[in-house]
Amino acid sequence: MNASYADQIATLGNGYVAALDRVINEAARSGRASEAAALRDERTRFTTHKFMPSIDPSGLHSSIVQLRNTYRSTEKAYSKDKDAKSLPLYDRYIEVLNGLEKELLAQGKSADAARVRVKRDDVTARRKQRAAKVSSSTSFPAQSTTGLVSLFDGQSLNGWRTVGDADSFTVINGEIRSTGRRGNLIYIGANSVAPVWKDFALDIKVKCSDAANSGIWLHIPDPATLINRKVSAFEINIDERGKGDTGTILAAVEINTGAPMNSQLEKKRPFLGSSKTLPSGGRFDEWQALRVMARSGVFTVWIDGRQVNQWSFPAGWAPPADKDYLQTFAGTIGLQSGTGVAFKDITVQML
Repeated sequence: MNASYADQIATLGNGYVAALDRVINEAARSGRASEAAALRDERTRFTTHKFMPSIDPSGLHSSIVQLRNTYRSTEKAYSKDKDAKSLPLYDRYIEVLNGLEKELLAQGKSADAARVRVKRDDVTARRKQRAAKVSSSTSFPAQSTTGLVSLFDGQSLNGWRTVGDADSFTVINGEIRSTGRRGNLIYIGANSVAPVWKDFALDIKVKCSDAANSGIWLHIPDPATLINRKVSAFEINIDERGKGDTGTILAAVEINTGAPMNSQLEKKRPFLGSSKTLPSGGRFDEWQALRVMARSGVFTVWIDGRQVNQWSFPAGWAPPADKDYLQTFAGTIGLQSGTGVAFKDITVQML
């Protein structure tokens, strides 16, 4: 099945290059030199990286946008078909893991059974993600939704999944509190099917009780994959160690380690500098209102109503060939563990 999908994508890529060649020749014959040059650049980009970005930079020639959209719609159809065909395989795998867990429990091997149970839960979460992509309905708001969605009920971690240390987050007095243990808290919603958000505004209140270093994740892919492979996301830093770094934007960060994955997607510190007069900087035991907006590849951060940072993708950027797992374009949100950090009043609004 995977080989068939790979063949489909390879054929689609060849068709895209052929379409580019055809339009390049048409533009050249008609004397549209600038269009032909732009199309040649697109051909070079695609044949080098074998990657189709989900976001087009402003000013991209309309003929390229049209070809890209055709590619994307076809790729989406192939992906949906692949996901549909994978569901019976997931069901069989889950059945096998259930049987293995029961067998281990009968043998008194509770530790081994617990490890199998974790694996089964991971596979079950992946199946839910695949099924959600195949289904035409979902419990999450579409991109056109305008109302606010509350992500935290103030009483529990319902709708969230901890990845890493199970004790890295807790709920006390209506706040999500990080214990400092290594872990991330990922929003997966009431039905455990993580939303795939692209353009949205996230509002969240943050409080640090000491010189904390934490963060807010954006555009996280399927959280079930965090256990077994490298994944990337954007991080909005929460850093109250006196340098005014709260609001820093780190693009393409490896979630499990916090390490940057691509130097071209560089760290962008708040443009207000490190002055103590910043809305953030050594502010302990008081709530700060953070607002983060992702729109068409542009990321903007406000603290207490004051814009402190903005970042956008470099023109023509694509993941490097050795890091094709980079995914920075859409996904759910999450919180990074850090000693003495609390979160509350978490809402998201689609744009």
